[in-house]
Amino acid sequence: MIPVLGILSPETDQVQYTDSDGDLICFRLESGRLIKYVNGLRLCGADDSTGVITQLFVSGGLVGNRIDDQYSWGGGVPDVVLETLSALAERAGVLFHRQAPASVSESEGASVDREFINGDVASSDGHSEEAFLWEDDVDVA
Repeated sequence: MIPVLGILSPETDQVQYTDSDGDLICFRLESGRLIKYVNGLRLCGADDSTGVITQLFVSGGLVGNRIDDQYSWGGGVPDVVLETLSALAERAGVLFHRQAPASVSESEGASVDREFINGDVASSDGHSEEAFLWEDDVDVA
């Protein structure tokens, strides 16, 4: 099945999109593993030609979301792709980390403060969302 803008049916085994660098990225379930393809070739990081994904990291902000593999290689990803990619990662047992922004400016002079509470990010504008902090974001005293 070929995805259109990352919008796929529940039985989908892949998602693809063009990243912010212009590369065609495809994440596909194969034999229970999540495999990453870059321009048609299996690839993770600079030179892991197995393409096997073990962890994904999503960071976001005002200019959009970015997804990186376990080697910190990646690029911009359309919002519409993230839900499907998260579901594929879960099916493959891949850790899917989301980094919560500390604050988001919504308009000139306005900002929304966000706080990580019990696995959710609560914001001063009343919204909340599920989020994960990366281990190196946590300061242990």
